[in-house]
Amino acid sequence: MSSSDPPAVALDRVSFSYAAAGARQVVLDELSARFPAGALTVVAGPSGAGKSTVLRLVAGLLAPHGGAVLHDGRAIGRSERSRRAYRRAHVAYVFQRPADNLFHALTVAKNVRLVARVRNGTVERDPLAAVGLGERRLARPGHLSGGEQQRVAVALGAIGARAVLAADEPTAQVDEASAGAVVAELLRLRDAGVAVVVASHDRDVLAVADHVVDLGMRRVDD
Repeated sequence: MSSSDPPAVALDRVSFSYAAAGARQVVLDELSARFPAGALTVVAGPSGAGKSTVLRLVAGLLAPHGGAVLHDGRAIGRSERSRRAYRRAHVAYVFQRPADNLFHALTVAKNVRLVARVRNGTVERDPLAAVGLGERRLARPGHLSGGEQQRVAVALGAIGARAVLAADEPTAQVDEASAGAVVAELLRLRDAGVAVVVASHDRDVLAVADHVVDLGMRRVDD
């Protein structure tokens, strides 16, 4: 991708607020940021700065109250229908809580098969082996540790060749070994051309970032 090409996702003067104690709390105020394909971009900042909000906007889970979210240079629209179509075609999302990413009535292997079916994707490589969980494929999520669940979630995000992978604090609740496996898989996806967008304040994640959107300083580091 050349520098003149549109990024996989961009926020164009995006604003977002929510109601709190009878007043409007502004979370984002005309934020503009680019999330290129083949790059790992970290959204950083203190708690409450809006990291998760940015991630959910990028993934089409939320609609901006002002400005626009762009995919390949075109606005994805604010309606649930347009955002759902965008998510289904282009986005994989890893939630902050590991348990929220998985179908707990199914084995890990069946989670993989279900996600592949929903995304019309073929599993050309073993996503579980890639995160060191090949021997746990017959286990149900409830029998996995939090770190193992999060590694499975990232593995599921790799299925179907999505253009965008959004991961909300993927290393926050896992041990050091699991965090290393998660980061390695995020970098592999980046190198495969995915726009990897991570909300994090983990120094190890920041150390490998190609770009940083710092909400604490309200700046974008290119």
